[in-house]
Amino acid sequence: MRLLQPVTGNTSQGPRRRALTDEIPIPTVPLLELACGNSASCGVTYENEYLCWEGPFLDFFPVEPELVHGLSMDSTAVAALRLEDDHPTFWGGIPAWLAWEAPDRPVEMIALERRIETDDACVIYKDGGLHCWGGSAEEGQVPPEGMYQFVTIAHSTACAIRDDGSPVCWIPDPDGHIDQLPLFNEPLVTLALGVRHGCALTASGHIRCWGKGKGGRLGVPAPPSEVP
Repeated sequence: MRLLQPVTGNTSQGPRRRALTDEIPIPTVPLLELACGNSASCGVTYENEYLCWEGPFLDFFPVEPELVHGLSMDSTAVAALRLEDDHPTFWGGIPAWLAWEAPDRPVEMIALERRIETDDACVIYKDGGLHCWGGSAEEGQVPPEGMYQFVTIAHSTACAIRDDGSPVCWIPDPDGHIDQLPLFNEPLVTLALGVRHGCALTASGHIRCWGKGKGGRLGVPAPPSEVP
């Protein structure tokens, strides 16, 4: 792996960072957060400093070195919250317009997804309000009004967890596997979305998965009649 380090000189998009010429192991610094994209990984240290390794598309970083938290990463883009004011900040291959339309106010959580047909991002404000922007929002695919505690966007689907622990999805899954949520008998704490399945963690610590079960994705054998 190659650790990206700062180099001198600014560009219109901020200071460039380049990969060291020598191949070195992934960082051994203790990390507080970790996120992965298509061909790179980024982390946040316990001092709230960010670092990324691999991925030549991560050439451009914030104009000034920032302390961050709330790391989110997808494809070639990275988002986080500035430690000083909890405002969103972006680097990597993020479309300029997506960054420009980010809310200029403190937020609790941020999520984003880059894909061929469009780009999407969502934030949860400090008061629990959920705001999304990007291609899907322009097409009218927005979350229901309410108060939220968690949001994620992945594999062309967006889902969130309300303050009462109930889940909701509002960007239809093209294959119809993920956004068809099952009934949960207890509040959810977090959830993760795969290509054709999703899994949720309940308040009691149990895992519940749904969607396409081929290959044991749901933790149970797939029905013999299931077609890939």
